[in-house]
Amino acid sequence: MLMVSILVVSLSFAGCARVLPKRISVQESAAEKGALYEELGTAYTKAGLYDEAIEAYKNSLVCDPNNADIHYYLGLLYQKSNKDVEKAVFHFKRYLYLKPDAKNREDVRYLIEMVLNKR
Repeated sequence: MLMVSILVVSLSFAGCARVLPKRISVQESAAEKGALYEELGTAYTKAGLYDEAIEAYKNSLVCDPNNADIHYYLGLLYQKSNKDVEKAVFHFKRYLYLKPDAKNREDVRYLIEMVLNKR
């Protein structure tokens, strides 16, 4: 069985970063791979490595394109980085489409307006 190693950065409560090896089989399901990339994106975000987090979350979407939460996280990262407001708006809107009953829908709509007004 072919194995792929991925390093995940994890932050302790003291703020010290440590690297944890994660292994997944190439034969793992798309959902499992997506979850691993989501975990990696979260770790990168906590470590302040936003470009790496964006890439990890994008890889998660390749595995699970209808994961509403990943779209939300990408919207936040694109908004925070001010790199691509159109992508931030796209991901926020996709989140609302996939999760129309989200408890934070009004907050997300506000974020969309805020991003659009920054242009």
